[in-house]
Amino acid sequence: MSARVITDIDEVLTTTRAVRRRMDFDRPVVRADPQAQVRQARVLRAVKYLVDHLDRVPVLVVLCSTKPLPQRPVGGTASGYYGSIFPFAWSFQLALRSRGLGSVLATALAHKASGVQAVLGLPAEWRPITLLPVAYTRGVDFRPAARADLADVAFWNGPVEPAGSAPA
Repeated sequence: MSARVITDIDEVLTTTRAVRRRMDFDRPVVRADPQAQVRQARVLRAVKYLVDHLDRVPVLVVLCSTKPLPQRPVGGTASGYYGSIFPFAWSFQLALRSRGLGSVLATALAHKASGVQAVLGLPAEWRPITLLPVAYTRGVDFRPAARADLADVAFWNGPVEPAGSAPA
């Protein structure tokens, strides 16, 4: 089956929501990186494991904000909105690890914030931002995650000076 290419931006903008229940998950999409599918499957298995066992998590920490929601999802006020929550979450996770506990950022919560707010009986001005499931870990022999080289993703003073490079 050949796919019709939509050239009218108004059609794209007004029909995008309808796509979510009409995605063909059996038809492969060609990817430049053959390992991308393997990595995606591994991530999705981990997410599914957490979702399937969320009811067994001993402590669920819900981080909230009382600041007004940013008008745009990135930049400007969004940076300030999330800029204090996520450093706190990281520091909290480091403190947990030092005590034999572990946690992950479960950010999908943000997509159901009003439902979470209602279930937990949170005040109207409290907006759930992320969920931190907390539990003791099985062992402490964790391996570093695969990451891109720092020089490929971070820069000093603009894109000409990679952060992973030594000063000239």
